[in-house]
Amino acid sequence: SSRLNVIAPQARSTRVVPSELTRSPGGTAVLVCSSTLSGNVRDLTYSWSRPGRSLPLQRHIVLSNGDRLFLYSLQPQDSGVYRCTATSSSGATSSGISTLTVGSGTTPAVETRPPTTQPPRTQPPPRPPTNVNFRVDIAPSSTVRRPGGASFMVCNAQLPPGYTTTSVEWLKSDGSPLPSDRTTRYTCNTILYVHGLTNADAGFYTCRVRASDSFGRTISSQGVSSVRVVDWQVTVTPTFHSRSAGQSAEFQCSASGVGSEVQYQWTRKGTKGIPSFARSIGSRLSLSSLRVEDTGEYCCSATVGGETAQSCAELLVGEGCIKNGEFMPKGTYRYFNTSEVLQSVQLRPAADIIILVDESRSMIREHAWLANISLGLDAALRQNGIGLDIRNQFGLIGFAKDDPNHIKGRAFPMSSCDNSLMGTAQDFNKAREQLALDGRREDLYHAMNLALDTYPLRPGQACQIIGITDEGRTPLEPHISYDAILQKMRQKGCMLNVIVNQKMMSYHTDPSVPALGVSAANDSAVEMPGGEYRIYPRKGYPVVQTAHGSTHVDYTRLAFELGGAAWDLNKLRDGGDTALAFTKAFIRLKVREISRQLCERCFCDLADRPDCRDGCVSEAPVVTITGEKAVNYGEPVDLVCVSVAGDPIPDLVWQGPDNFPGQGLPPLSFESTLSDFIQLRVNNVRADFCVDCNGTNFESFHVERHCVTVRQEQPQVSISGSHNKRPVIYGSSLSLECKATAGIPTPVLRWLNQPAGSSVVTR
Repeated sequence: SSRLNVIAPQARSTRVVPSELTRSPGGTAVLVCSSTLSGNVRDLTYSWSRPGRSLPLQRHIVLSNGDRLFLYSLQPQDSGVYRCTATSSSGATSSGISTLTVGSGTTPAVETRPPTTQPPRTQPPPRPPTNVNFRVDIAPSSTVRRPGGASFMVCNAQLPPGYTTTSVEWLKSDGSPLPSDRTTRYTCNTILYVHGLTNADAGFYTCRVRASDSFGRTISSQGVSSVRVVDWQVTVTPTFHSRSAGQSAEFQCSASGVGSEVQYQWTRKGTKGIPSFARSIGSRLSLSSLRVEDTGEYCCSATVGGETAQSCAELLVGEGCIKNGEFMPKGTYRYFNTSEVLQSVQLRPAADIIILVDESRSMIREHAWLANISLGLDAALRQNGIGLDIRNQFGLIGFAKDDPNHIKGRAFPMSSCDNSLMGTAQDFNKAREQLALDGRREDLYHAMNLALDTYPLRPGQACQIIGITDEGRTPLEPHISYDAILQKMRQKGCMLNVIVNQKMMSYHTDPSVPALGVSAANDSAVEMPGGEYRIYPRKGYPVVQTAHGSTHVDYTRLAFELGGAAWDLNKLRDGGDTALAFTKAFIRLKVREISRQLCERCFCDLADRPDCRDGCVSEAPVVTITGEKAVNYGEPVDLVCVSVAGDPIPDLVWQGPDNFPGQGLPPLSFESTLSDFIQLRVNNVRADFCVDCNGTNFESFHVERHCVTVRQEQPQVSISGSHNKRPVIYGSSLSLECKATAGIPTPVLRWLNQPAGSSVVTR
C-alpha cells in the first residue's frame, strides 16, 4: 500500500510590527519586519523604504539582517508610511507596511518635484564663520530601564558646514566613571551600549563632541540623556495551559511596582503571530477553538515611561514540546540560542575572535593569509546566523617583535577614530598590514595573557583565540605557566586553536595519512583533490615527535584541553590546493566550535520534553562501505561501514535493500559495532546479495549500498591411472584417480558404474 500526504501551501505574507505607531518629536521608534516566505529563515533578507521619500538622513540604523529599523531624533517630517520588503532564497518577495506619526499626528504628503533642466552651479566652499555653535542630540533623550537591562544611546552631532568630527566622548554628568566592564561603543564611539544596569548606573549621560575645520579652528558641544533604573515586574497567569484541539484558554497579565499608566500588548514568540480569532482586551488574552498550530509561547509586554518589560506563558495544544516559545512536534529537532544575555534583549549571538601571530621573518606568508581567514570566517559565521544583530569582532596581537617594549606582545588598534582593540573583519585586515617581521623570541603564552587581560570580551558572545607560530615556547616570565593560562582561559570562557609546526595524522586508512588539523574530539581534516577537504570523525592524532621544541606540550595539548583544535602550519605553507583545503577546513571547524559555544539543538522526545545538545551547525552525513565485491561460492565476506562526514556524527546501522534498519540481511550475518564504524560478516555465501548502511543525524540521512556477487565456474575433471588406456590382464588390480581441474564452487566427485569388489579412497 502507499500513502499520499498533501500539505496545503501556507500564505506568503510579510508584516511590520507595530502596524501603527505614534511618537513625540525627538523620540525613537523601532520597526520589526517578519515574513512567512518559504525557504530557510537564515536565507531571508529584508530592505526598508519609504514610498516617495527617503529614510531619515543619518537618523536611522538598520539592525540584524535588515529586519529591524531603528529611528532616532524623530521629527514631524518623519511621519508617513514605512515599507519592509522580504526576499527569500527562492527569489520570492513580499511587502508589509507600518504608519508612523510624529507630533501633531498628521501624515505629510509625498513631495514631488519636477526634474531640473539646468545643471547645478559650482560654488567655492564657504569659509566657516569664526564663532559657531552646533547642536548635539542623544536619542533617546530619556529612558526607563529595569535592573539588569540594557540601554542604547545614539549621539548625533549637527555640525556646521566645513567642520568634521575629531572626537566623541561619553561621560556621566555627575563625574562618576562609566562601567567599563558593561559598556560597549560602536561606530566610532557615537553609539553607547550599557548592559547589566544597576541603580548606580541611573543618572545623566553626556556625549561631548569636538570638531575642527580646515583652518585649524576647534569647536565643541554636548548633549545629555537621562537613564532611570526602576525595579518592576510583569507576570502572566497561568504560566502554562495544556489543552485539546477545539477547547479554549485565557491568560491574564499584570504589572507590579508601577502606577496605573501601563500599556499592555500581547505577542507570540517565533514566526507566527497571534491567531486571528484571539481576543486581546487590555491585559487579558482569550483564545477559543484551539488548533494544534496554536501551540506556542504567548507574551505580554507592559510599557511604562518608555521601558518595556515582558512575561510569557506557554500554551500546548495536542502532543509536542515548547522550547523558547517555539512548538516542536514530537520526534522533531529545532535550533535555539543559549545566551541568556542576548535573549534578554532579543538579539542573536556573535563572536569575539582574537588572533595572536608570531612576528618573525619566517611568518611572512601567514601574515598575508590572515586577510583571507578574517573575511572568510566572518562571512561563514554570518551565513550560519552568528553576527547578524551584533557584529562579530576581531582583534590582533603580534608577539616576538625585536623590541624590548613589544617582545611579549603588542595589541593593534582596529579603528583610527577611537583606538578600540576590537573591530570588523575589514578593520582587522587593515591592522594586519602593520605586523613586523623582526621577531626573535616567541612566547605565545604572553600574547594569550595580554589578550585575556586587555581585550573587552562581550558577555554572552563566543570567545575564540587563535595562536599562530612556527616555533616552540621560549618562556619570558616563568609565572605565566600552562596551568595559569588554562585557568584564565576557562574563566573567560575562551576556546583555543593553534596553527603550529607539528605534523598531524589521520588513520581513516591504513597506513595513516597526513592531516591538515585535528580537533579535541580527534576529528581529522584531510585534504581531498581540487582544494577540497573531508572531516573524518575520531580519526586524528598529533605526532608528538615532529613538534618543534615544546610545541606539543605547551600549545597543542592546551588547545585540546580547551576544546579547540591544532593545525599543521606546514600544510598551509605547502600553498596551492593544499593551502586552499586548509583554509576551508579551518573555517568549517571554527564555525562549528563557535556555534557550539552559542547554540543548542533540541529534540522533542516521547515524553514531550526537549532534549538539547550543544551546537547549531549541522552537516549531512556521508557513509562509505569497504569490502570484497566478489567471493567464491561458500566463502565468507567482511564489510565495514564508516562515516566520513556528518555533524553531529551520524548513527550507523545495517539493513537489507528497501528494508527497515536491522532487517533484510542475508543469512548467517553477524553484526558488530565499534566506536566509530560498524562491521558485517556473512558466512558461507551461496548467492548474490546487497546490503545498505544507513547513516542518520539531526540534519538528514545517507544510505550507501554494497553488492557482493558469487563467482561460479563449470566443473571439469580428469582421470589418470596405471593402465594408460591399455588393456589389463584378467584378474590383475587397477588404480584410477579422478581430479577436479576447474569449477567454482569446488566440484563434488563421485564414481559412476563402480565395478564389484572395488574400493574408493577420497583425498
